[in-house]
Amino acid sequence: MTLFRQSATALTTSLALLATGPAWASELQFDLMGRVSLYGKRANLVATDLVPNPDASGYQDALAGMSGVMGAKLSYGRLSLATQFRAEARDGQVETFTDEAYAELLLGESLFLFGGRSILSYGQAYGLNPADILHDPLAENRIFPSGQARSDVEGTEMIGADMLFDNGSSFSLIYAPDREDPRLGIKEDFAMLRFSGLIAGGAGDYSVALIDGNRPGAALSFSWGIGDASVIYMDAAFRKGREKQAISGTSPLGHLLLETRETGKIHPYATLGFGYTFGNGLSLNAEYTRDAGGYSDSEWYRIVDALDTTTPAQSTVHGQSLNQLNGLLNHYTLRQNYGFLRVSHDNLFGKAVSGEVTVLHGLDDGSGSLGLRLEMTLGDRATLGLTTTHKYGGENSEFTLRPEGDAIAIYTTMKF
Repeated sequence: MTLFRQSATALTTSLALLATGPAWASELQFDLMGRVSLYGKRANLVATDLVPNPDASGYQDALAGMSGVMGAKLSYGRLSLATQFRAEARDGQVETFTDEAYAELLLGESLFLFGGRSILSYGQAYGLNPADILHDPLAENRIFPSGQARSDVEGTEMIGADMLFDNGSSFSLIYAPDREDPRLGIKEDFAMLRFSGLIAGGAGDYSVALIDGNRPGAALSFSWGIGDASVIYMDAAFRKGREKQAISGTSPLGHLLLETRETGKIHPYATLGFGYTFGNGLSLNAEYTRDAGGYSDSEWYRIVDALDTTTPAQSTVHGQSLNQLNGLLNHYTLRQNYGFLRVSHDNLFGKAVSGEVTVLHGLDDGSGSLGLRLEMTLGDRATLGLTTTHKYGGENSEFTLRPEGDAIAIYTTMKF
């Protein structure tokens, strides 16, 4: 049993014992929710230098699946126990996940203690969100709307505390021992201290976090309302080390040589955004992202050169180099500068239909991704949606490295 599981078990047991005392007497409350989603997807697959054989690499031009989520919350006095279980079925196989399983205890009027597996999200950016540091964007099923895709992921095992103050500010501490960093593929003892508050009586809000772990540093978020229709916001992270590794050369045998992750250097990653809502309900968000840890032009040229000279048919070594490149480029974004645009409306043509158009454009090489989503409400508990994606860019540009090009998907979700 790991130190975390011992700590979490002890905390949960202690919370349960505290809740049984006479001072905690209260009615037992139980809430249950469920959601089932069915989807089908069709994609155009094109062989690329990075993935010359999409079928053999596991890519599918047609996909159908089902996702089921069951959540429960049990409350007794100041103690709450919550869980979220998820099942994913596709290709005749079923995987199950425990996304959340945690206990929370209210001490006094404003101090919360918690322990277990929990999903925590931070920041507000729609495109690239540097402040959401516990989340791996590659874990999302982006067929579904962003809120559902973000919540249907495995949480982080942690213990922590939240303190709320009368002026609307809060102070939180979390500790996640033995957490696996999804990008570096190594374990770390992760800790974060966060303070959040309001600006000018509620016209804006901010949060500042200090981070310790494999990549120590800080995170910052703020938003500021301008009048009734506009808002500016920023999400940023300033952490030591680099998620991505650059190519420094090749060995005498032809293997790729990689640079260090620059563990002593801080790499700022920030998104600055502007939002405006028109009188007719149309919303617009425009964002610029700068990721100093992304690949520079010279680093990208070395990657493209490696792709141009590496083919699996040449030799075993070249095939190994191609596998090395695939692992190297397994990130949601790869370069340094991006623009993002989102236009949405919740009631198109006065009907129960929402629509959203998004563009994530790479400013370094001109490649990008264009998305369209339409979703119709069916009664009180069901929705029917359609989403399409178009990738554009030149050969071996960021958004055309992978074989999946244009794609269309349809889904329906039922809640109970």
